[in-house]
Amino acid sequence: MTSDAPDWAKAACRDMDVDLWFREADQADTRLALSTCSGCEIRIECLEAAMDEEKGKGYQMRHGIRGGLTKGQRHDLAASRRKAARAAAAA
Repeated sequence: MTSDAPDWAKAACRDMDVDLWFREADQADTRLALSTCSGCEIRIECLEAAMDEEKGKGYQMRHGIRGGLTKGQRHDLAASRRKAARAAAAA
């Protein structure tokens, strides 16, 4: 674990069933997972860890809810970050 890695002991989900974050077809589970993430003190670090792990991966290679975002939301965030980086490089 690097010094930049999230302190998972502080995660709001640490004592919960991990499958809850990977049953996106179940709307009740999705709502509970997103609600849990919204109050988590390491949500941003968790999201950035997910974004780093998923770098270069398409929609189908992303799974679950991580850092308070669904796989689709993380895919969209990655696309907007790539677009912003290209615009900054062109400026």
